[in-house]
Amino acid sequence: MADERERLRRAVRRGNAVPTTNILETEVRSQGAPNFKSDADPELEKALPTVAFWEWNYGVPQSDTEDFIDFLQDDEITIIKLICEELFPDPQLRQIEYRGTFISATSERGWYECRTVWAYRGTNPIAQWYDLLANDDFKRLFRKLRRRFANDPGSTERLMALLQLYTYPDDFVDEDEQTAAGQRALMDACDLD
Repeated sequence: MADERERLRRAVRRGNAVPTTNILETEVRSQGAPNFKSDADPELEKALPTVAFWEWNYGVPQSDTEDFIDFLQDDEITIIKLICEELFPDPQLRQIEYRGTFISATSERGWYECRTVWAYRGTNPIAQWYDLLANDDFKRLFRKLRRRFANDPGSTERLMALLQLYTYPDDFVDEDEQTAAGQRALMDACDLD
C-alpha cells in the first residue's frame, strides 16, 4: 500500500495526475434514436421484408444454462405460435417476428453469451407491441425472456434498420397514437421491477 501511495505522489509531482475536488459531472442519455421512415421502397420491401432488427445481447451464468434451455424448449415455440397463429395469423398483418435466441459455444466470463432477435417489418411495427403485450400469455413469456437480459449487468441491446429508411436529423417523423401506445406497452413490459 505504501508503494502505491508513493507511486501516486511521484505522478502528481511530475504533473501526470492532478488530484481534484471538483464535482463529477454526470451525463444523462435519453435513449434517443435516429428517426426512420415508415415506408421503404416497395421493391426492396418485397425482396427484403425485414426492415429492422431488435437485438438483446446478454450472458447466462453456466449454472443457469440448463434452466434457460428448458425454458426455451418449453416456451419458445409458444411465443412463435402466439404471434403467428393466434394474434397475427395473416402474415401480411404481422409486423413483429421472434427470430430466436442464440447461444455462443464459448464462455469468457463463466457466462454463455446469448442473443435474442426480434424482426420488424411493415409500416408501423412498434404499434403492434401494444396488441402483442395485451395478450397475458405472450406478456408472461416476453417478461420471462426479458428477465434473462435484465439479470446481466453487462447486457446491451440495439435496433438496426435498413439504411435507406434512415432520415436525416432535420426530417422529423411524427409518432402517431398507435406507435406511442405500442412504445408505452413495450416499455412497461421491459420494466421488470
